[in-house]
Amino acid sequence: MLTFSEYPFSFTNGLRLVGQLNANRFDSSWIVSCQRERQLKGLVLAGNQFTNGIPVNLGNLSHLLTLDFTCNQLGGSIPTSLANLSQLQYLGLGNDQLAGSIPDFLGHLPDLRSLELGGNLLTGGIPANLVNDSQLEELIIFANQLTGSIPPNLGNLTNLQDLALGDNQLRACFENGIFMLMRDV
Repeated sequence: MLTFSEYPFSFTNGLRLVGQLNANRFDSSWIVSCQRERQLKGLVLAGNQFTNGIPVNLGNLSHLLTLDFTCNQLGGSIPTSLANLSQLQYLGLGNDQLAGSIPDFLGHLPDLRSLELGGNLLTGGIPANLVNDSQLEELIIFANQLTGSIPPNLGNLTNLQDLALGDNQLRACFENGIFMLMRDV
């Protein structure tokens, strides 16, 4: 098993399109240096054994379309530096150990199509701006510790195809909202 402590991982080698390093056994002593590689379009690091938090310098990768850290053991909260990823379409942070609340800035990522945060330790409510004027096609936030009401404007997500809210402590408001999504079922 090659760990990042033995081989520091750096994007300074000209990697431009997609760095796919999923299903390895990298440990938490990894080093990510991505100051110069702003053209990277996708970074898939799912299914490794990362245990530290999400590196804040990933927010420097402003051209990322895909960021996938699903099925690791990442702790901490979702860093605000990810707000800089204005072209992001897929954010996969499911089945980790992330805590804190779902950040409001996720609702301001204009191209975000898929948000996978299920299977973490997230608390608080679903930010209302997450479902305002959003292009979301997939919202996966099951199996957290979320509380409060499901935003009634969730029914305005006309592109939504996959919704997973279960295994939380959410309350539903049965006005227009969420069940309007089921009109084409």
